[in-house]
Amino acid sequence: MTLSAGSTTIAGANMTGSGKIIVQSGATLTLTSAMANSGVEIELAGGTLYLGTFTHSIGTLTVSGNSTLDFASAGTAQLTAATLVVNASRTLNVTNWTRASDKFYATAFTGAARNAIGAVPMNQVTMTGYAPGFTVWQSDNEINVLLNPRLRIAKISNGGVGTFSFAFNGLSTGGDSITTAVASVQVLGASGITGTSGVAATVTETAPAGWPANPVSASCLDANGASNANGTTAFGVLVGNVLTVAAGRMIPGADITCAFTSGLNGLSGYVFDDGGAPAAGVNSGTPNDGIRNGGEAGVPGIAVSLTDCSATTYASSNTDGNGAWSLNIPGNVSAGTTVCLSAALPARQIATGASVAGTAVPDGNPTTAGGMAYTYSRASHRLSFAAPASGTATANFGSVARSTFTAASARQGVPGTSVEYPHVFTAGTTGVLTVSVTQDSPTPAMNGWTSLVFADVGCTGKYQNSATRIYPPSEAINVVQGQIYCMILRELVPAAAINANKTETTLQALLTFSNASPSLSASYTLVDTTTASKSPLELQKDVRNITTSGAFSASNQAKSGEVLEYRISYVNKTAAPMTQITLHDSIPAYTTFQSATAATPPAGLGNCTKNTPQNATPAAAVNCATAQAAGGTGEVRWTFDGVLNPSMTGEVSFRVVVD
Repeated sequence: MTLSAGSTTIAGANMTGSGKIIVQSGATLTLTSAMANSGVEIELAGGTLYLGTFTHSIGTLTVSGNSTLDFASAGTAQLTAATLVVNASRTLNVTNWTRASDKFYATAFTGAARNAIGAVPMNQVTMTGYAPGFTVWQSDNEINVLLNPRLRIAKISNGGVGTFSFAFNGLSTGGDSITTAVASVQVLGASGITGTSGVAATVTETAPAGWPANPVSASCLDANGASNANGTTAFGVLVGNVLTVAAGRMIPGADITCAFTSGLNGLSGYVFDDGGAPAAGVNSGTPNDGIRNGGEAGVPGIAVSLTDCSATTYASSNTDGNGAWSLNIPGNVSAGTTVCLSAALPARQIATGASVAGTAVPDGNPTTAGGMAYTYSRASHRLSFAAPASGTATANFGSVARSTFTAASARQGVPGTSVEYPHVFTAGTTGVLTVSVTQDSPTPAMNGWTSLVFADVGCTGKYQNSATRIYPPSEAINVVQGQIYCMILRELVPAAAINANKTETTLQALLTFSNASPSLSASYTLVDTTTASKSPLELQKDVRNITTSGAFSASNQAKSGEVLEYRISYVNKTAAPMTQITLHDSIPAYTTFQSATAATPPAGLGNCTKNTPQNATPAAAVNCATAQAAGGTGEVRWTFDGVLNPSMTGEVSFRVVVD
């Protein structure tokens, strides 16, 4: 049946069977009694359906044109549709409807979500006296208006983007999540979230990694504030990352949007090994330039701090396993305030330089990078700059390990001969190595002590006749990071020297860093002590700290309870065999004997016996391999019963504990 104009009345109680009634624009269908027939479909194609004061139930109610559903005005009408369909861009105006007494039900509502408001097709239905945005299809199937306040989140992230999470209390859902894709562009969260009139609500924001924990600001506006008590000004109280909307703001019909604004004023970067990352002697990056390039690796465990360039620390971070760090400039640091960013290097590291956004910032020279001016101090490994209002910057700090130069020793030499000291230099970075003797201090003063330094190809520890002399004069030696360069210091003992005459030779290794701007170098020194002795047996004594896993050198340090090991090396420097060899030494003051032994003697030297504080002479000697109890002070003596042939060498050792 199609009604095209005028008013048509039908007694609903008399409707039997099934079919569709189409009510076109200009036509009105009035039901004069209750209709209860699920086989009847009514299509409102622009017309009006008048319900009277009766209770009706039908099959499908379709709205195919902008139409009216009239509940009369008695407040006792009820309509239940098995299915409600509101076509796209069409509206249903429900008139003379009294909330709570008139009832409109739909068992199914095509395209609708229960308990949600503000979205199609619910907002295509207008209930008497209310905006369409309040229409809701409830869980009990009723088409009603939701008068509880609505609340929605909006997010603005300045200086970057990310996913921000929000936890709700006092609202219809537990939370929301918003991802910003463009910095400074607002993104709206989920709609249809409601609260309870007269009950306060809280929103707690959780920022993504790398962002400040607290937003810069957060406040709310009510879109319906012009017509209710909320007004048109912002409200809400932000404490930390929690925004509270007071109970007095959660009023019927409120349409609240709470906007959270975060600012990423972030700094990040790497502390890295600026040694050029050589492979097979060839650098993959540019060493010592303050710019991370090639395969230069990060340095973990370095503290990076943002300060007021004095005693106040604003933020700090430690580099991770890859040398990466990040921190934020706190909101309480005003834009334009001078701040300092520094990397605290351990003593084993040397600062080479820094860079911002890939631009090197030379020591002491203000440099603009990324539109900002930075000044770098190599001495403090620190960048100073004016704090920006927002945005991000990448700053990298370069450093290299200190080189090592080993090891000082003390030896004896026959007057008129030379004494050899092997030394090893391990380069901490790429550069030019020069070696020199900076001081030769004979006691007593005597001419004729002469120092020469030669390359030791193959690190043999011995002078080679074909060796290249590298001092004097000082030769420039190119080295790369990690390269080991061996050398021999030959000290000529004057022929006029007598027993106990000696000299202390200060040997310097100077490494000038390649590419450093401004120039940078590091100096390392060793002191070798040569004592004249007419004994044909040359002796060398050195010591190491066993407790700290130290290396042998001419001197060492130890604390109470630590163990020192003394080593005495011997060599026959003559052309004839030597017999009846006895070596002896004394336990140093303020130490206690622990053990004594001898390395496997050279062929022919025979058996080794020893006397120690545990079997002091005149007690019988015991084999050098015999284990003895610790304790005591006094002399340690080693005796060999064989022959030490020319150029043959060996060593003995003893250990003490510091009192």
